[in-house]
Amino acid sequence: MTVRVLSIDGGGVRGMIPAVVVAALEKAAGKPVAELFDLVAGTSTGGIIATGLTHPVKPLSGDAVVQFYRDHAGQIFHRGWGRAFTTLFSLTDEKYPSGPLCEILKSHFGTDDWLAQLPGNEAQGPELLITAYDIHARTPALFKSWRARGHLWDCDAPSENAADRDFRLWEIARATSAAPTYFEPVRIKSRGGRARDLIDGGVYANNPAMEAYVAARRAFPQERDIVLVSLGTGEDRHPFEIAKAKHWGLIEWARPLFKVLLGGLSDSVDYQLRELLPEGYTRITKNFDGGVGHVALQVIDDASKKNIATLERFAQSVVEDHASQIAGLAKTLSSLPRAKAGPA
Repeated sequence: MTVRVLSIDGGGVRGMIPAVVVAALEKAAGKPVAELFDLVAGTSTGGIIATGLTHPVKPLSGDAVVQFYRDHAGQIFHRGWGRAFTTLFSLTDEKYPSGPLCEILKSHFGTDDWLAQLPGNEAQGPELLITAYDIHARTPALFKSWRARGHLWDCDAPSENAADRDFRLWEIARATSAAPTYFEPVRIKSRGGRARDLIDGGVYANNPAMEAYVAARRAFPQERDIVLVSLGTGEDRHPFEIAKAKHWGLIEWARPLFKVLLGGLSDSVDYQLRELLPEGYTRITKNFDGGVGHVALQVIDDASKKNIATLERFAQSVVEDHASQIAGLAKTLSSLPRAKAGPA
């Protein structure tokens, strides 16, 4: 049997790109993501998408996720001049208030829908994996639907209370998207009362495909093969000129270094998975190089209507460039039966 895995990168408003790709894949297959994959993973904006696609009460289609970005990106990434001045243009506080994001997540994911409610593998549905980072424990935080339901066969501490692994879905989505400098960190509590202080999982896994691969191996130990589809949010390959870089100090390196680290980590995951899954791994993304991929698209928080529309056009070009891959994936994923989680 084969485990079918979907992984979605972080990237702010650039989540429009994988949303459009998901919509195209669902259209080609004639099935929703919930029927095409056994495990769906996401980080940051990709974590919001993954939560929407697998939601146990009102799952979103790919088209609905595209509409989510059209409707809400401008509300999420909005700050008035008052906040800009009082925070000294983000020098003394986060760039955006978290209130609008929280309200939008509550309206879409409910205020009392829990991770453990995902029916998961037992009910012929996908499992969910979302990343965040615990700034108190200084460790990665991985939210796993099967563990929240009490299936701890892949856990190093199986005696742990499953209720302490179960969190509200909207709060998980809020935590995974708490990007430092953009939104404030968040404290969330499990059904068992355990508190975690969290920021965006993108600080260590903006491309969560390796976390998804490891989770698939652990959660589906009796299944030998894996088909892993990794969706990016566009690649920033703008070169840094050494003539300038060799004179940079702390201030000048701050923004470029962030881009280098994110890009380097993602490329490393891509390389590792190509080696581990030479036949079963597909990465769908595109460089922001000229044409419709204008440099402005690289910004993760430009939620202007013009930029959202441009992102959507860019995403359509990604679909066109990978049309044969998407068609092949639709056929392959549709033909594979549901994998079985847990030990034999």
